Amino acid sequence: MESNNNTVSVWMTTYNHENFIAKAIDSVLKQKTKFNYEIIIGEDYSTDNTRNIVKAYKEKYQDKIRLFLPEKNLGMMAMTLATYSMCRGRYIAMLDGDDYWTDPLKLQKQVDFMENNPEYSFCFHNVSEYNELDDIILQTSHPSYNNADYSLIADSFIKADTPAYTLSVVFRNILDNPLPKWYHELPWGDVGLFCLLFKYGRAKYFTDNMGCYRVHNGGAYSGESDYANGVKAIKNFKILGQNLPYLNKKVINNTIAEYNFRLFKIDCQAININAAILHLFGMAYHDLTLVYKNLRCLTGSVLRMVLKTPGKYYQKLVVSSG
Repeated sequence: MESNNNTVSVWMTTYNHENFIAKAIDSVLKQKTKFNYEIIIGEDYSTDNTRNIVKAYKEKYQDKIRLFLPEKNLGMMAMTLATYSMCRGRYIAMLDGDDYWTDPLKLQKQVDFMENNPEYSFCFHNVSEYNELDDIILQTSHPSYNNADYSLIADSFIKADTPAYTLSVVFRNILDNPLPKWYHELPWGDVGLFCLLFKYGRAKYFTDNMGCYRVHNGGAYSGESDYANGVKAIKNFKILGQNLPYLNKKVINNTIAEYNFRLFKIDCQAININAAILHLFGMAYHDLTLVYKNLRCLTGSVLRMVLKTPGKYYQKLVVSSG
């Protein structure tokens, strides 16, 4: 890693964010800090005006912004890996191109904490969710804690609902560069990074609300269906469990079983019998106690699917014969 005089590298990736990227960059430029920071922006060959916007910001802030502009679309993980290697600061602050920060002291608060608490490898904070589809802003709930000082261990990050929003995270730039080969196979890189960081320390949560996460049709997570995200989550946690021996295997298995349960219920509603059976077995294989715990719900889902099945096939018969 090439050293420089920037304490923080603000790590941004963006794709088809022409309606959002300016606000994201402006929220970084409004930060009031006692230290220098740089902004790394990877623009993944958007089909809209995003690239022209980031190039205009680069022209205006030559010494502050560095761009990565591939000549073809790389995809989320390839872009993540390419831009991560450009971050030279002692700390890295994450921000996707469709989100933004709301507190001009965000970076200063988080860096001050990290400087004074070397036993923590990263920190994150509360955020709001702006649902572009319904035009409403929602306050997110605080994650559960193991103790009263708002510090979390890895177990909290390998559950079905990860407590940290990417836009809120500041972490020490201490991981291997390049990242491990298995990391490239992850559907979502942020959870993988958090789990890697737990090798070096705990995570600190700030109750201050200092950012906003956008929910919209083009989001990498919010733009996908619950089913697609469930399939990705199972793959994500299987890879993490296989490669990070210090993670709690019991918690990972419970999480994989929980996602299989969610997919099973969707399969039953859609009368996808084969997929439902596979996810039921996946649930039982990873955590049989979850099957017993939800036996009534499982039985009800199967019964409703069976009752719907004759009608479904009768409808197909009528259509084909007509």
